[in-house]
Amino acid sequence: MTLTTVGYGDTAPVTALGRVFGAITAVIGIGLVALPSGILAGGFVEAFAREEEAAGGSESPGATCPHCGGSLDHPPDRGSGP
Repeated sequence: MTLTTVGYGDTAPVTALGRVFGAITAVIGIGLVALPSGILAGGFVEAFAREEEAAGGSESPGATCPHCGGSLDHPPDRGSGP
């Protein structure tokens, strides 16, 4: 609360220098939470995408088999019927 607000409502900076310092502190305080959150969210999205691809997400174009590396876009040709 201290880093993300300029005051608790009962006090506020009065001088120009105090207001600038308060604004810088508030921005840095919010940045300390927002920046790592974005990095973490990006990591989760990337990990889930890799996991889905490895699980055989054959719906995605260009998907490959995690075992043999073959394409999952088209089933293998089994020859013509009887």
